Amino acid sequence: MTVCIISNTDDVHAICVELALEKKGIQVTNWHWGDFPGIDCLSVDIASGGALKASILNGPVNEVALWIHRGLSPIAPPALHPADVNFAINESYSMLNGILNEFSREAFCVNPPEAVRRLRSKINELSLAGRCGFSLPPTLVSNDPAAIRTFFQHHGGEVVAKHSSQMYWKSSSDKSVHLTYTNKISGRHISNDLQLSSCPSIFQKEVHKKFELRIVFMGASLFSVKIDSQMKK
Repeated sequence: MTVCIISNTDDVHAICVELALEKKGIQVTNWHWGDFPGIDCLSVDIASGGALKASILNGPVNEVALWIHRGLSPIAPPALHPADVNFAINESYSMLNGILNEFSREAFCVNPPEAVRRLRSKINELSLAGRCGFSLPPTLVSNDPAAIRTFFQHHGGEVVAKHSSQMYWKSSSDKSVHLTYTNKISGRHISNDLQLSSCPSIFQKEVHKKFELRIVFMGASLFSVKIDSQMKK
């Protein structure tokens, strides 16, 4: 059995899983969508009858386990003319998704592609959690400045902001890295209409937590970890 991890080159979680699997003698193939088409080259042979073989995998597809984690974003080569970038990215998405959809029909998928696409949205995740009976804090997903400020005032300023994806920025002066995390906001954070309307964000009434739980289901097995993130050092 070969495990194919779909992620990006700086995904720490994927790197740890890869190392753990290799210690157990399991062959691991990394499929970094961010390396395509700028760095990686892929080929797909489609025979009569619909049989598919791609250069990313060695061996039969039905002997592969797929783990779709992060980094599902092809990146065009820097030398490409700016007017051609969107076309190249769209064609790359088409090829990568086509390969992934075909592989998922025969390979064992830890998380099927359709489930990944559907639950990449926090709106879908929260809606599903609510239907399953989980208690959810009041939540607003919006880029409407008036709606955001009304939500903020309604909850007495006890509001946090978060995003569906994590982004980082590198400082040009000291090369430091700044990441997006869940943060409590104040009135000054929601005073600029242009900033608020330019990018939708997720706003929730703050929940004061004692600890965090990470719970993962794999088939009928449950794995949970307690994180004491509120402990004072």
